Amino acid sequence: MATQRPFTSVANPDASVRQAAFKTSRRVLGGLEGGGTNTVLVLLSPEGMVLTKKYGGSSNQWLIGLDQTVSTILELVREAKAEIKMAQDEPLVSLGLCMSGLEQEEQQLALMNQLYQFDPFVASSITAMVDSVGSIYAGSASGGMVLIAGTGSIGMLLTPEDELYRCGGWGHMIGDEGSGYHISSRAINIVFRVLDGMKAYLDDTPQPNVDYLWGQMKRYFNIRTQDELLDVMYRRFEKSYVAGLCSSIAEGANACDQFCIDLFQNAGQQLGHHAATLLPHYKSSRIQILCVGSVFKSFNLLKDGFLSVLDKEIGREWLPEIVLSSVVVESAIGAAYLAARQVSQPLHMAYSKMVETFYVYNNEEKRKRSAKEEQRNPSSKLSRSSSMVTGRDSLFLALGTVAAAAIVFGAKYTVSWLQNRHASMK
Repeated sequence: MATQRPFTSVANPDASVRQAAFKTSRRVLGGLEGGGTNTVLVLLSPEGMVLTKKYGGSSNQWLIGLDQTVSTILELVREAKAEIKMAQDEPLVSLGLCMSGLEQEEQQLALMNQLYQFDPFVASSITAMVDSVGSIYAGSASGGMVLIAGTGSIGMLLTPEDELYRCGGWGHMIGDEGSGYHISSRAINIVFRVLDGMKAYLDDTPQPNVDYLWGQMKRYFNIRTQDELLDVMYRRFEKSYVAGLCSSIAEGANACDQFCIDLFQNAGQQLGHHAATLLPHYKSSRIQILCVGSVFKSFNLLKDGFLSVLDKEIGREWLPEIVLSSVVVESAIGAAYLAARQVSQPLHMAYSKMVETFYVYNNEEKRKRSAKEEQRNPSSKLSRSSSMVTGRDSLFLALGTVAAAAIVFGAKYTVSWLQNRHASMK
């Protein structure tokens, strides 16, 4: 985990374009959210009214390259301007870009400079950030945490002091734990191990029944044998396509297939570890965690795994009220807000209508979960009681040992004194 700069802003190099954006009677603000699968551009009025939305394909430059990313963004901007009858040489007051894979300042600068190069009238100012920062500002103006679990995954925490902490988000070749791709690829790996006659897990976890999921894999990928999947995974690999298998896994879990249930519980644990890693950096009695991405649509399947990590890792010394919420608007609106703020342009944000809370985790909830666990598994209570007795007995044993040592030492000292006394009397 490392701190990093939350965003980078670059003003249009042409002063006349910057001035023109503020001279028009209609000020238009833009925000764009780009990911590995889809891109959405939103144009807004200063009052927060959505003027238009435009949708496109992938704009992750790690997947499609910088040139194609620039082309996708500018095409959406031109279409959106035309939709609201805005001249193409009329710049947006500001444009916020929140995009997956856009963590590094060098990348952000390269993207913004190339946008200005290919369309000098795109906006008077552009602000670039990673997608999770846009999500945070779509839910709160004072920071918080976002967990993104879609095709990929990442956790980020923004403090009120604009300190940004990151956990995960290193792509499918390194991590992306808890994401749609990670769930799908892990499922494929385990299914193949079982079909090969190997142990699915290296510990003593029972071998899963993979019949249902192997059938779903054959249907989804249109294959008949294991060998045929190699073409999908290597020759014509598409991360988002492989991640799409996750929908079939969710269907299986909701239909009570135990292997599918286990896959989602593991994903919940992975995302729980993201949250537990970041939480200590936000010293407040209450924190909002914005849960973004299609995987969180199955929170009922993630919940037990996610909360089991919080039960163990959070609250030993400090337990804030953790509010899990979903943003019901595009993260692009959060990006638009941040970009507008950089040029001192107010943008009304009705946060009460933009966020929906679906779970609250606090001390009371933790006690309820603990009580349910004891009812379901009485041995857990016995284990805790035993550990308390063991700890108490250990203390008594230690005190007894010290007392015994003192008695022995005192006895030896007394005998020695008597012997010396007897010798002196002779």
